[in-house]
Amino acid sequence: MDLRTRIKTIKAQEMEKAARAASLGDISALGLHTRQVEKLDKLEREYEEIDRALAAIEAGTTAPLDPAKPQWASAKKRGQMAREEFVRTAREKGYGLEHYKGVLYTNGADKIIGIAYASERCEKKWWLGLPLEDYHAFVLLCENKQGHVTRFVFPKEFYNQHRHDFSRKKDGSGVEFNIALAEGRYVLKVPGHRPGVSINTYINKFQYLH
Repeated sequence: MDLRTRIKTIKAQEMEKAARAASLGDISALGLHTRQVEKLDKLEREYEEIDRALAAIEAGTTAPLDPAKPQWASAKKRGQMAREEFVRTAREKGYGLEHYKGVLYTNGADKIIGIAYASERCEKKWWLGLPLEDYHAFVLLCENKQGHVTRFVFPKEFYNQHRHDFSRKKDGSGVEFNIALAEGRYVLKVPGHRPGVSINTYINKFQYLH
């Protein structure tokens, strides 16, 4: 097994462990495996940087080490990359998402899936938004400052339960989501539900896309 494959394999294993810890409500284990994923993300980026640098040397060029490094991309580009990565992973798991329009996708049965993205602009806080739709499921992708994306997948039942409570855009065209992280526990701030709705159990729940 080459180094790139080894990193990806171990990263996938740690992500699965983090998902299991989240489903069991084991905050300590979730924090541990999340930190391991962040370290592996960093190793993966460093590997790619070295690989590109070596390729540039072999080609006799003086190309920058990492001209396409994600952290230098615009917020829009990073969101696009995060959604594309999520869709690829979903397809590998057997959920054939197809792009519909904007940030909306379907699962092959004309069921609408919304995929929102946000980076960590404020410490351990993310603000995301989606257009108003009758969602079969919706996904919130939260990227931290180290480049690791935590993926929350919510079922139709969750959306229907809270859809009238979610914050709305000023023009009423969409819903907004406010997520905060404290001591390994993610909370979705929903007006009328203090201190918020705990959402760790929705991490990597791809089965809700079915």
